[in-house]
Amino acid sequence: MRVQAGFSGELWHWLLEQGWREVRYRPDRRRYREIPASCVTELIDAPPEERQPALAFGVEKASRRPNVGDGAFQPPSLLRH
Repeated sequence: MRVQAGFSGELWHWLLEQGWREVRYRPDRRRYREIPASCVTELIDAPPEERQPALAFGVEKASRRPNVGDGAFQPPSLLRH
């Protein structure tokens, strides 16, 4: 998930509690899926009690990202471990 404007500190901490984290090293050989920006917006706008379903929906709609070796890779700002 790319972190966009609108993430509150409280939402960021909630995501960390869910197991998400920042990318902090290179080369990163993990494989990623990209959560659609519209789903990230829904997560930002969701009240706390609706965040888990919004996040699950975004992960469900995620698409595979290119691998590191194909030259098109750009690591997302936030990862699920």
